[in-house]
Amino acid sequence: MKKHSLIIILFIFLCTVKITAQNLVTAQRWIKDGNSLREARQFDESEIYLLKGEKAVKRLNNSYWQAVAAEYLGLLYNSIGDAAAAKRYFTTALNLYRVQNLQLSISAIKSIMNDRDIVTDNSWQYYGGIDIGSRGVKYSIIKVRRKQGHFNFVYLKDAAKNTQVIDFTRGAIYETAIAVKAYLDTILNYNSSIKMENIFIAVSSGVKQETDKTYGREDILRNTVASAIPAYKKRIEFLDPCTEGDLTIKGVLPADYLFTSSLIEVGSGNTKGGYRLKDSKVAECFSIPWGTTTLSKRINKIPKADVEQFFTDSINRSIVDEVAKKTGLTDRKYAFFGGGIFWAICNYLYPEKIKDDFTEFTLQDVNKVLKAANTNYENLIQPDFSMITDGNELAEAEKLVARTNTTFNKDNIIAGTLLVRGILSEMQRLGVSGKHFIFSRYAYVGWISGYIVKKVDDDFKKLK
Repeated sequence: MKKHSLIIILFIFLCTVKITAQNLVTAQRWIKDGNSLREARQFDESEIYLLKGEKAVKRLNNSYWQAVAAEYLGLLYNSIGDAAAAKRYFTTALNLYRVQNLQLSISAIKSIMNDRDIVTDNSWQYYGGIDIGSRGVKYSIIKVRRKQGHFNFVYLKDAAKNTQVIDFTRGAIYETAIAVKAYLDTILNYNSSIKMENIFIAVSSGVKQETDKTYGREDILRNTVASAIPAYKKRIEFLDPCTEGDLTIKGVLPADYLFTSSLIEVGSGNTKGGYRLKDSKVAECFSIPWGTTTLSKRINKIPKADVEQFFTDSINRSIVDEVAKKTGLTDRKYAFFGGGIFWAICNYLYPEKIKDDFTEFTLQDVNKVLKAANTNYENLIQPDFSMITDGNELAEAEKLVARTNTTFNKDNIIAGTLLVRGILSEMQRLGVSGKHFIFSRYAYVGWISGYIVKKVDDDFKKLK
């Protein structure tokens, strides 16, 4: 009798397990169908299936699928503009993932929430970068979060010191190392919120192209800087133009534009950039060995009346050849730009847009600035602020323009706009018509932004 009872109990148990499994499969299908309907913008039907699936997994006491249902419901209500319901369901999903210690899901749902301006406990991450460039050493303290498909970079503090490292004298190299040490201490002491692993130090490609001219320069500079900052254990990288361009593309281009646009950065020592191809892990590289400082030093040695002809004969040919070889610069409608010269152009012509992440400009704008720099420089550096009606924004715009005027002199502006004019003219002449030229304020971070995005990606991979 006992044997028969055990068989009956086992039979009932197995039937219960089978029914539970079947019910879970059905609930999962409802949840999946509901999310597919959301993607198809069939929002009413999506809500019916998601709520039905959520109810079923609650009845089955399945925490993981409750979290998934809540996440999809959050996305649904966000799509139809019900912010309160979206926040409620996203928060429910986050808490359920936390209870189960699902770190990858936790990070992903936080990223989704941050994209939609729903505050979590780590909306902003803090980073520091030290750039050893042609002008000298500069540092940036940045807070970062994902927002609307791209990384939102906010500058908290920065400074620069002109050490003339590009001269490679013993004094310049020593002064550079001391500046790096001081800036590293500043970053580490900033609100005690920046870890050493979130700090990046590198030498720009403009300096590297000069170190490559003399054997041993790179080792001397790297070793001198490294000895000044023994706590920094990472290798100090010397970035070549393609690596620097690739990092900038990774950090600056919005995800939706990654394979449909290009990016060019005009720096102090050189110009670099390129574009991403879907079947390649690295960018197709664009590079010319001229920047605002290197070109302005060169044209300072010739009479002003001969500058245009010199540029046409000696510089523009390399621009024409390089642009023609890079079809991604000419057959894509969107081109993003970074570097101080674009920052200056937009600050002078569009001071009312200084808070915009992206500012569209034209070749005509570039020609306007070049002409003004040559004929009426004082008027150029005192732009019209009449379109700014908010007092705080006006003060910020005035401060930014004043900073632009101390960062660049007349010769830098002329050299920079000559380079930009040459690049844009060729990009506009060749390939598809109706191109859009867009200045990205994020590109000011340059290669640092790429390291940040790479670290965020690596952190996600570690959670798998």
